[in-house]
Amino acid sequence: MGDDADEAREEHEVRQMEEEFQRRIREKASEAAGLRPMRKRGEPRPAPAPDRSSAPAEDAGAAKKSAVEEISGRLRDELAPKPRYDFPSAQRRGTEKELREDLRRVVETMFVQDVTKDWRILREGLSLGDKVSDHGAVMRALDKAEERAHLAFMLFVTAKAELERWELDNEVLHGAMWSEANRSLQQEKDDKHRSKQITDADIRARCATLFPEEWAAQEAKRKRYKLAVDAFENLAECWSSRCRSLQAILGKSRG
Repeated sequence: MGDDADEAREEHEVRQMEEEFQRRIREKASEAAGLRPMRKRGEPRPAPAPDRSSAPAEDAGAAKKSAVEEISGRLRDELAPKPRYDFPSAQRRGTEKELREDLRRVVETMFVQDVTKDWRILREGLSLGDKVSDHGAVMRALDKAEERAHLAFMLFVTAKAELERWELDNEVLHGAMWSEANRSLQQEKDDKHRSKQITDADIRARCATLFPEEWAAQEAKRKRYKLAVDAFENLAECWSSRCRSLQAILGKSRG
């Protein structure tokens, strides 16, 4: 059903392009030949064209033919579908500049390798439970608190970087749906079926109409991943606060 609609839409666009091409050629040819388009009913009669009978007939005919050919060529180039270009990959050797080697090694070790394992450790470590009155347990927790606060922040950085990587990897699919929806709305505007300006909200609604399953799945994943990144950020903030809380508990136990 969707393929038939796409084919019909493409045939309609090709037919419109051909009609527009022929119309513009006729107009330009008429202008080059010294003619004017047919006057519509109610329009004032145009002023008479200047007398060109003094020019040699052969020169005038050649000039008109040359002008028509030139205009036709320009119109063909203007209305012809634009080809898609395959740009070389930015990852090809010799095109990308790397970071300093020592800095690059540090960057590669900053991201967390086992997110699930470290996330569980950090979640469980937020509470001392019955050991809150144990001076030694509080001291040991405080000793690890700053290190775990740093680990929590690295979890947040890792999750954020992974979300951005996922968005870049799926930009081809998302961008294709967005472009198709925008083109569909623009076609309606060109056909006088809509007059208001096309907004991002209009494009999102059209994406949901044209690609109900793909768009819904992509947007649901995007929202879930962003909420997960927010949760990791909150965990980092909790561990930053945890350091101060443990210091306060230890100070009270000493007093």
